[in-house]
Amino acid sequence: MNKNQIFLGKNGKTFGPFTEDEFQELMKQGRLAEYSWIWDHQKSTWKTLDQPPPTPVETSQKLSTAAKKAADHVSSHWESVRGILYNAFSLLEGNLKSVTETGCRFVCKDPHSDLSCGTWVSLNLYSPEINHGSTSIKVVAKILALEADPKGGWSYLLRWDSLPSL
Repeated sequence: MNKNQIFLGKNGKTFGPFTEDEFQELMKQGRLAEYSWIWDHQKSTWKTLDQPPPTPVETSQKLSTAAKKAADHVSSHWESVRGILYNAFSLLEGNLKSVTETGCRFVCKDPHSDLSCGTWVSLNLYSPEINHGSTSIKVVAKILALEADPKGGWSYLLRWDSLPSL
């Protein structure tokens, strides 16, 4: 096995080989989240790509009153943000709701049949109130769920790696 080749794994399956350039492109596109493992040539074993989360006790202790206020501020800051959700086959325009550090709800009028759970999408975010809507931010996200919105339309639950900054 060539030590310059990179192998990735998920759900008991091996993917690759990837060149270093291909691996760097996966990183830039945010697509490494599609994989759980990377082969370590030196140790001849699989290594996890993601760090384990903190223990639940540590996490709950960190949620102080200040953190809860900051979370409320994050949500209200994003109320005016709109987005265009797309991949190679689909395009939707809608609003962001319930924005957190790890994702949001994207609410739109119509669902698109090519956008289903597990699909990776790009999301261009913009706000008419910030820079007069002239600046947009591109985020890569994964669709975790799709459901009918009680107020009409559809709601996509999206997960991203970190909260984008407007």
